[in-house]
Amino acid sequence: MDFDLTAYLARVGLDSPPPPDLSGLIAVQRAQLEAIPFENLDVLMGRGIDVEPQAVFAKLVGAGRGGYCFESNGILCEALVALGFQARLLLGRVVYGGREGTPPRTHAVVLVELDQARYVVDAGFGGGTPRAPLALQDGAEAHEAGLGWQLVEDPEFSWRMRGLSNESWEDLYVFDLSRVYPADVALGNHWTSTHPSSHFTKLPTLARHLPQGGRITLVGDRLTRRADGAEEVVALADANAVARAVREELEIPLEASPAEIEQLYRPLPR
Repeated sequence: MDFDLTAYLARVGLDSPPPPDLSGLIAVQRAQLEAIPFENLDVLMGRGIDVEPQAVFAKLVGAGRGGYCFESNGILCEALVALGFQARLLLGRVVYGGREGTPPRTHAVVLVELDQARYVVDAGFGGGTPRAPLALQDGAEAHEAGLGWQLVEDPEFSWRMRGLSNESWEDLYVFDLSRVYPADVALGNHWTSTHPSSHFTKLPTLARHLPQGGRITLVGDRLTRRADGAEEVVALADANAVARAVREELEIPLEASPAEIEQLYRPLPR
């Protein structure tokens, strides 16, 4: 499939193609992050996730929907290549939340080689997504509006991405630089979208990033608005309230039957 760069740029709100340099890389990541939300709605509604490039483009660009990492970073990687960047996908293991054992490789990120340097770019880690490219260097950091991210070398997994939480660094995911093939993405996506222990088969997990570091997230039945250092949490009452929040707060044009909408109400423990 030929990548429709004009349609992609219109979807993410860019009037013209950014240059294939660091400023352009920053611009593309930021534009996509603020235009295309993170969401797993199709998993919960029983529709499944198709990570073939044509299907991802039709959903995220054509239908104006969002997606999770295999979709969001998949289309980001394609867009960067179309813009003249040297980019490819990497796969990582999510270790956020102190998970025990060695988790599967279920997170996709993008590696960009630029001016004899390499950068890790992510547009698909929900509310914790790094909002800027990080140089692939031990101790590299990015900060914005009280948020922060750090890359450190890891003796077992090669690289570890951390996020700044309450003035301390918290592990998000680990990854290496192994070559990733479409079959690897298909396998990771299948586990993520079907396995009973996958977070995404249990709860709605959505995020919309706003300028200046603000974001709106929906996890289970909890809608959280964060901006200017303030946080507001609302418990949604039922499936219709969840669907309304998806459409109005997350700005996702959800088209779903009443039965599918009922599948989106997954209350968190009180």
